[in-house]
Amino acid sequence: MFRGPYGTTPFEHTARVIATIARYLALRGDLMALIAYTSRGSLTSGEMARGRIGFRRVLSVLASIEYDVSQLGDEERSDMLRDALRKAVELLPRERNLVFLFTTAGDLIYLETVAHVISRLRALGNEVYAVIPISVVYELRGMSSWAQAIYRVKTFEMLKKELEFARELKRRGVKVVALGPQYLPQTVIRIIESLRA
Repeated sequence: MFRGPYGTTPFEHTARVIATIARYLALRGDLMALIAYTSRGSLTSGEMARGRIGFRRVLSVLASIEYDVSQLGDEERSDMLRDALRKAVELLPRERNLVFLFTTAGDLIYLETVAHVISRLRALGNEVYAVIPISVVYELRGMSSWAQAIYRVKTFEMLKKELEFARELKRRGVKVVALGPQYLPQTVIRIIESLRA
């Protein structure tokens, strides 16, 4: 999730979205926790917590994720996701929980792992959504026109890959939210509120 211009990578968008949602949950007094899978292992906010404590724990995990531009293969990403699943199974209460798996697109191996992890979480009685932040093209200042053109082409290719990844997950029965970062917080909150009733 660390590809793209610094400050506007999918990770940075996702971190802002998660922080916004955690703030909302804290104000509502809802339980929350965060597990982030990184190349250095899984990070967790610990047991589910409410209010300010839960919010601070989520922010602490987000703040501790190191910026990492190393190219990971999808087998490595799959292993990291399976490790995060083990932590989630330990962490989640044995009741119905709402789980959002934020991810970017990957190849078939990674897609199958995402579908499997979501299937396992659903089998435990959880409501699970795959959330795919769609790449956004920004006007880049300070770059030559040819560099801007290359960036736009690469971003368009990534957009196609992300949308195909989302479509394939949907074909496998996974609930998917694939939107630009500006619409993700309110969409996720709408899902939370619809299940509250």
